[in-house]
Amino acid sequence: MRWSPLPTIVQQYLPPLAAICILLTIVAGLHHASSRLSDFAGYYTAAKTVASGEPVERLYDDSWFQSQLRSFGMDEPTIVMFVNPPAVSFFLLGLQWLSPVTAKLVWDCISIFLALGSGVMLIRIMDIPKPSGYRSIIMLFCAGTLPFLRNIQLGQVYVVIGFIFLILYWSYRERKPFLTAILLSFLLFVKLYGWMFLILFAAQRKWKELGYSTVLLLVWVVATLPIFGIDAYGGQMKQIESMQSGSALTSTALRSIAAPISRMFFFDPAYNPEAVAHLPIFQTLVPLLLMILGLWITLRQAKKDETLAFVIILVLSVLFTPLAADHHYQVLVLPAVVLVASVEWNKLNTMKIIGNALLIYCLFGWLPGLPQEYTQSWWSFLAYPRVAGAVGLCLLLMKSLSNSPPIPITSTNVQ
Repeated sequence: MRWSPLPTIVQQYLPPLAAICILLTIVAGLHHASSRLSDFAGYYTAAKTVASGEPVERLYDDSWFQSQLRSFGMDEPTIVMFVNPPAVSFFLLGLQWLSPVTAKLVWDCISIFLALGSGVMLIRIMDIPKPSGYRSIIMLFCAGTLPFLRNIQLGQVYVVIGFIFLILYWSYRERKPFLTAILLSFLLFVKLYGWMFLILFAAQRKWKELGYSTVLLLVWVVATLPIFGIDAYGGQMKQIESMQSGSALTSTALRSIAAPISRMFFFDPAYNPEAVAHLPIFQTLVPLLLMILGLWITLRQAKKDETLAFVIILVLSVLFTPLAADHHYQVLVLPAVVLVASVEWNKLNTMKIIGNALLIYCLFGWLPGLPQEYTQSWWSFLAYPRVAGAVGLCLLLMKSLSNSPPIPITSTNVQ
């Protein structure tokens, strides 16, 4: 990492600005924690159900799930399991004995602690010099953004997932294959998150990481079959099938590649009446082709710079999660930090500085919604500026990877 010095005026004013943003974000998030349970209600109900010994497959019966929510004193009937694996209940097993509001407050405090801890960890593992000004940027990215606020407000789990990804990156970089496998297999088990890293390990011929991750994932699944049973996984597969097609993906609240494609090419008289055309196959085919292209561009150069390859795969993991929302973007702190570290600020003109600032803001800032008439038909992409920010981040990181020095040819890699 080059860590080109930031402009002096930025170094002077950024620390207090970052501190104010972090404080306001935490206060706003905690205020929401006591007034609305939001997504936390689903995680809490899943944990409560597993702890009580109820048949876990019933988690995917939405009407039954909503009745459980109400029986626990939560009147938020829209919060169900969706496509979450049954093991997502593990996040809240230790808090399910508390009342819902108290459990959410405790969970949010844990998330705040881990967000601040992520900033400190990034500063240490990236070896960021104190006078450079980047420490304030990193703390701001971790605990002063809209994705972080959404995690606190909704009681979501992506601060924890982002923290795990930081440890995963460190273990990957430091050649600790077993720890890498433990972390990745856990993410796959509880959230189906990070499967693209298995392909990255194969492309880089990191057979220990790949083998250990695969075996440990099987161990997780087999060891918990007495708890979840096979039927629970069957219920999850049905949910995935129903959620990955149809009008669910046309929502302007989603932050994935699939969302604008679905909004343009899936007609629904109630939810999406202004589609360009009704071509449902595009919902699956176009994102799939784009994902394959992104993986191909990255994997063919994955050995040139392991850090860049890792963070690009992390960005792709968010972009191609069909139901991604604002809170998922918390895990893009590491890729954003890598991008900022690669910028030589003293060599940028004004327009490039503004462009980089807008990209970062699209990733982490508050974005006002446009009126409905401006997000229809061919203009649907205007409803997804955060997706555009993530695509821009991915392209810039790919450009840095392609500009990395070629792999030295030695007797060990000549076929």
